[in-house]
Amino acid sequence: MQIHTDNALTSGSGYWCSEGKHNANDIISWTGHLKNVRSLNGLTIHWAYSPGEVSVLASYDGNEPFEEVVPYQVIESRAGKQNSAEKQK
Repeated sequence: MQIHTDNALTSGSGYWCSEGKHNANDIISWTGHLKNVRSLNGLTIHWAYSPGEVSVLASYDGNEPFEEVVPYQVIESRAGKQNSAEKQK
């Protein structure tokens, strides 16, 4: 079951879920779009089941090319914890 990506940015009980049953080397992605241009200093993600690693890519207008703003980093907590990804200076 795949929950639509639009739900990930809604308030309340919105969430996104991949299809599951992934291989260890699979890369899973989610793309979100904001209605207005925003300047972000960080990103907070609440995981039900976190991956081993995560990176964040961004695009000014939602088109290619996306720029890696947070390089791959290991996720310490595997479930039920809050993890933050911040752009490294």
